[in-house]
Amino acid sequence: MKAWSFATDPWEGTHMIVYADTAGQAKRAAMEYVDNDFTEIRVYRVQWADKYGDYDNIPIDTFLKNGWWWPCHKCGTPVYEDNLGGYINEKEPVCDECWKELNHNE
Repeated sequence: MKAWSFATDPWEGTHMIVYADTAGQAKRAAMEYVDNDFTEIRVYRVQWADKYGDYDNIPIDTFLKNGWWWPCHKCGTPVYEDNLGGYINEKEPVCDECWKELNHNE
């Protein structure tokens, strides 16, 4: 199966990844996550995610290394690779500002 990305909220720039053999199958899978018609959904290949086989198996570091962002667990600011402070519980990214704040209080 191939990894395909699509926008879940174009205004916020949030995307999701589904796995399918063709773009048409990916669009059908995307319809489970968005309230759009088939013709309104745009998918594009994200080959770097192929090897994971499922969205939930992709490490957050991999998203960040490929230009994606993740919300800061503390303040919600988009966390990119260049403003990642660290992780809480190894799966919840924290921006560098909140990371400094969290570690200053310890």
